[in-house]
Amino acid sequence: MEIESPRNKAHFILDKLPDTKVTEALSYLEFLENLPEDKIDAIEEWMENLGWAILGSKVAKQDWE
Repeated sequence: MEIESPRNKAHFILDKLPDTKVTEALSYLEFLENLPEDKIDAIEEWMENLGWAILGSKVAKQDWE
């Protein structure tokens, strides 16, 4: 399945969530639906950078230990 936009990706992830998280995910999707595409792109880029920063800090911690 090709994921063509952040909104489609969010819906794909939503389908995989357990029922207890669906309400929270729906609230987030409603939030995304009201944002312009450039803001969604900025959020996606920020989240990717955050993920790399977390990964980098874990590697640095392992090297330190």
